[in-house]
Amino acid sequence: MMTYSPEMIALVLGGFLLGGISKGLIGMGLPVVVLAIIAGPLGVASSLSLLVVPAILTNIWQALDGGALREILRRLWPFYIAASLGVVVGGLILAGSSEELMLAILGLVLTVYSILTLISPPIPAPGRHETWMAPSAALLGGVMFGMVGNFIVPGILYLQALGLKRDVLVQALGVNFIVISSTLALSLTSHNLIAWDSFLLSCFCVPAAFAGMFIGRHVRRYVSESGFRKTFLFALLATGIYTFFRAVL
Repeated sequence: MMTYSPEMIALVLGGFLLGGISKGLIGMGLPVVVLAIIAGPLGVASSLSLLVVPAILTNIWQALDGGALREILRRLWPFYIAASLGVVVGGLILAGSSEELMLAILGLVLTVYSILTLISPPIPAPGRHETWMAPSAALLGGVMFGMVGNFIVPGILYLQALGLKRDVLVQALGVNFIVISSTLALSLTSHNLIAWDSFLLSCFCVPAAFAGMFIGRHVRRYVSESGFRKTFLFALLATGIYTFFRAVL
């Protein structure tokens, strides 16, 4: 069982507040920001255990907001099933790997994600290859999420390549994060990686995440979204590089 000092609790709550602000301001993932802030001092497994409850609750509204839920499930159910299976595999790897390796992978994923988002390379639509590309991208994305809490490469990149309308894509992402976060909770529990005190702290992080989202949406009226996005990505890139070399050196 991990004991959280007042300083660590403040850091965790601050991480979820900043993650919520980022999600509210530019719509970018809460898990990415939180893990970038707390995975170093807490470790990847402990950080993921704190992420589960806020990740599920902050995406419920997103999954239910809109009239495309039936359409999304009809088209993407193989994607979601494959993503869940990937999370289970990722959890197995996490449970049997060293903390240094997981931090190195997290740093590498943050770095790759930041670079890809900054350069915004055109991603071709899967077209007739969707039948096999959807579960492949979801499975690999799920493995990464189960290991280091990041589904973006290649899971979200694939969803973005489908050419869905923005509101449908946002709703599809909400469904996705509920599915993989719920699976992550079961995976971490089965490997005894969620302690009671971590679960309680995870619940306390929910108000901080929602408060951050409220602040972010309000600030969006006064701040350039594109400017903040670039600043955020460069900061995330620096964090990813630092995390990687801290783990391997």
